[in-house]
Amino acid sequence: MKIMVITSSPNKDGLTAACGAEAKKGAELGSAQVELVDLNELNMPRCQACGNGWGTCRDKHFCQVEDDFQNLHSKIAAADGYVFITPVTGMT
Repeated sequence: MKIMVITSSPNKDGLTAACGAEAKKGAELGSAQVELVDLNELNMPRCQACGNGWGTCRDKHFCQVEDDFQNLHSKIAAADGYVFITPVTGMT
């Protein structure tokens, strides 16, 4: 079984990163093949809304902007399960 653990905090030593590492360990204990992905390490700028808002995304399901999204998209499609870990900040 292939599992992706996806984190998204810029703080590499924080709680989100620690939770991601522990989720990875836990899935590996269950005999899963695990890939830990930190979205902050990828080159994925915001959507450019090509072609009046829809470039090749709508018809071909492929972004025409060449960045790290294409590789991530392929890995997500091949995975059997996902763990998403995001930071939560309090409001003051």
